[in-house]
Amino acid sequence: MDGPAGYAPEVPGRAPLILPARPEALRLAAAETALIIVDMQNAYA
Repeated sequence: MDGPAGYAPEVPGRAPLILPARPEALRLAAAETALIIVDMQNAYA
């Protein structure tokens, strides 16, 4: 690959959000991306 992985194509006039990751960086369109956070702690033990 010649650029970061991800679903977002280059859009003229909008800079993609590039997140450093392993094994390769991810390119995201911030206006079209949702962030889901799952808390996996067991607070009831």
